[in-house]
Order: sequence, then structure tokens, then C-alpha cells
Amino acid sequence: MSECLFTATEAVWFLYLLKSIRYSYSSIKICVNNQAVIVLAKNQMYQQRTKHIDLKYHWKCEICEAGKISISYTPTSQILADGLTKALARPKTQELARAMKLDS
Repeated sequence: MSECLFTATEAVWFLYLLKSIRYSYSSIKICVNNQAVIVLAKNQMYQQRTKHIDLKYHWKCEICEAGKISISYTPTSQILADGLTKALARPKTQELARAMKLDS
């Protein structure tokens, strides 16, 4: 969940940057591979299991409700950043390179 919070913080900063240069952008889409994080981000209801969650995580719910970010599920196999952060087999590396338009 902390990675999603960091990304949400950066996304909001980027939206303010775009606004400061008078570029209109309504929302930034954040793709995550953890469905529990999506449920927590979209549902601010207090639950016994989530009572320990810090207030900063509730901020993420608020910016989600305000429409500044949208969080959606993406299967791990489709996350392009994995090619930059993990050791992958050659076929998977080639597939990600094609998806990122890095092949010739």
C-alpha cells in the first residue's frame, strides 16, 4: 500500500505542476496489481481490520474521491515497470520491450 500512496502523492504533485503551466488534465490513472489496495482506496469505511491504518492512507481515499487520481487493477503480467525492476527471462523481456515500443 505504501507504494501506491507514494505514487498517488507524486501524481497529485504532477497535476499541480501541469496546472501551474496552464495545462488542463483531469485525472491520473494509477495501475496496481493488488486488489486489496484498490478496495481500501475506494472505500473509506471504518473496518475492524483497517483501524490501524494511518491518516495518510485516508488522504489517498480523499484524492480518489475528488477525482484527482483513479486506481485500477492491472495483472502483474501486464505491469511494464517490472521489466525495469526485476530479472526476467528473455521472452518476457522482449515482450515488455515491444510493449514499451523499445524494439526495432
